[in-house]
Amino acid sequence: MLDPKSFRSEDLEEPSGILRKGGLVAFPTETVYGLGANAHDPDAIHRLREVKGRPPGKPLTLHIASRDDVARLVEEVPRSARLLMDRYWPGPLTIVFPATPDRGSACGCRRTRSPGS
Repeated sequence: MLDPKSFRSEDLEEPSGILRKGGLVAFPTETVYGLGANAHDPDAIHRLREVKGRPPGKPLTLHIASRDDVARLVEEVPRSARLLMDRYWPGPLTIVFPATPDRGSACGCRRTRSPGS
């Protein structure tokens, strides 16, 4: 577990290596612990769905680094979503958008506070 008060970027080397190899990692958010995978690795996403017992049609939440990432992941960012992102991100808010065709019917996006912030 990373302590935000003593966070060092090298603390992420092991979990990022696991993600690059298609593995899963647990991580804390402001509200719960999450189980994550590399969103660009279809095999890792399949494993994540299996472990979580998540059916293929149910969207997963994508934790993003910046609000600019949303535009690459979803079909449209409505004004109401932009207002919510301005007010509540980073923070404990997941916004569900219609997804781009390669991501299915919906995509939940959340910008979690980074360690040390």
